[in-house]
Amino acid sequence: MELKDFTALVVGVDGSPAADRAAAWACQFADRHDLSVRLLMMVSMPVPPSTDTFAGPISHWYTPQLVEDHLDAMRAQVNQLAELNRARFPQVDITAEVQLGAPAHGLIAVTGPSEILVVGRQGRDGIVEHLLGSTTDAVLSHSKQPVVVVPMQGDWSPDGPVVVGVDDQGSCQALHLAAQVASSHHTTLQPVTVVHFDPSWTTAFDDRMPELMAANAMERLDDLLEPVTEQHPDLTVDAILVDGKPVDALVKRSRGASLVVVGSRGRGGFTGLLLGSTSRRIAGRSLAPVMVVRSESTATHQA
Repeated sequence: MELKDFTALVVGVDGSPAADRAAAWACQFADRHDLSVRLLMMVSMPVPPSTDTFAGPISHWYTPQLVEDHLDAMRAQVNQLAELNRARFPQVDITAEVQLGAPAHGLIAVTGPSEILVVGRQGRDGIVEHLLGSTTDAVLSHSKQPVVVVPMQGDWSPDGPVVVGVDDQGSCQALHLAAQVASSHHTTLQPVTVVHFDPSWTTAFDDRMPELMAANAMERLDDLLEPVTEQHPDLTVDAILVDGKPVDALVKRSRGASLVVVGSRGRGGFTGLLLGSTSRRIAGRSLAPVMVVRSESTATHQA
C-alpha cells in the first residue's frame, strides 16, 4: 500500500460540527498530498407519520417533489461547506455530492480502491470510545479502505510527529503508510511498541526478565523499521518502547501529533464487530486524527 496510489479522500458529512471539522482536515491533508476531496452526504428520508395520524398510501408522503426538495436542501448545505473549503484551499479539487441511502453503507459502497474514507467523531475522552457514533463505528468495522477518524475536539499539530502503533508483522502496512506520510510532511516518524511486564514474573522466572523482554521487543521493532529507513533515508525516526497498555500509550502520544496510524485485524462483515477493538478504542479517544489501516491479509480476505 503506497500513499501515491491514492487519488482522493471521501469525507462523510452530515451538517454537524464534527463532520465540518473532518472536512477541513481532509482538505488540508489533500493540499499536502495532491489529492482531491469528495464531500459526500448520504441522506435518509424523514420517517413518515404513524398510521394512527396518517391516512392514505405511503407514496402520498414520499412524493417525487418532496424527495427532490429534501435533496435540494441538503445539496445547498454541502455546497456551502465545499465553497468554504475551496476558499481556504484553492489548489484542492473539492466536489460536493448528495445521495440517498444509509450513511455507513453508502459511504463504504462509494469509496473506491484508490480513495481514503474520512469521518468525524463527536466528544473527546472517557466513555467516548464506546460512543464513536453508529456511522463511524460501522465504517471502521466494515470498510476495506483506510479510514481516518477526526475528533471534533482535539490537540494536534499539522507539523507534529506521525505516531504509529507497531506490534508485529501485522503492523507493516500501517508502518509503511505512516512513514510515507511523515516523509512527505518532513516530520518525525514515532513508532510505538508496547511490552506489558508483570512484576511477579521476576521472582517466578528471572530477575532479568524485564530487560530481556525490552531487548527482544526493540530487536523486533528494529527489524520492522529496517526496510522503512532504507526506503526513506532522510526520515527522522524516534522509536519508543512503552511498558503499559497499547490504547493508553498511543492516546498519550496523540497529543501534539499530526496523525496516529494503527493497523486493524478486523475482517469486515459481522466478524468486524468482534475484531480490531484496540483500533476502535484508539480512534475513540485519540486527540489527533487516527488512520486505521487494514492489514494486507485482511484486505485480501475481503476482496
